[in-house]
Amino acid sequence: TTLKALASSPSLAEGDLKAFYQQAMAAQEGGEDYFLLTNRAGKQLVNTRIPFGDPLPETSADNWEDVFETGKTQVSNLYQGAADQATAARGPAFNVSVPVEKRKKILYVLSASIAPERILDILKRETLRPGWVATVTDRAGVVIARSQDSEKFLGRTLPRDRATGPKQHAGLWQTADADGEPVLRATTYALQA
Repeated sequence: TTLKALASSPSLAEGDLKAFYQQAMAAQEGGEDYFLLTNRAGKQLVNTRIPFGDPLPETSADNWEDVFETGKTQVSNLYQGAADQATAARGPAFNVSVPVEKRKKILYVLSASIAPERILDILKRETLRPGWVATVTDRAGVVIARSQDSEKFLGRTLPRDRATGPKQHAGLWQTADADGEPVLRATTYALQA
């Protein structure tokens, strides 16, 4: 919601990146996300982790190309950010990226760099029945958050049959857990590409 609101900013439509940076910084104060604005060539134009006017990386490390290609919101796989990388993250993170359009033409890609703790907080608020475990993975099956022992599993790749099911689709099926115990698994996707 924040990304979509920022993407419709009049400052962006007018090309006033300094005013947009201030808006993005104000939006950032409400959470722990950092924002990146990338042009069609992949160059970062705004990065709220870096003061406005300071040099930015020549290329963005997020999933901006997919957004320009599809015109749709994209969620990246989990990646390990560092202070010297072209990302807005320090530590594990994933990006949610949306197109910024003017007259039905994509001008930029706006991304939020999100820490796995945001997903873990959501899982902690849910009340699961005893014995149930909820796990959120990226498209590669890498664990972003888990309702039990999240720190232990963060960044681990699940075996393919546990990440997406036997036929690589969303659904419900019977299988075995890591200890060979029978379990019922269910998967779904946040976004369909």
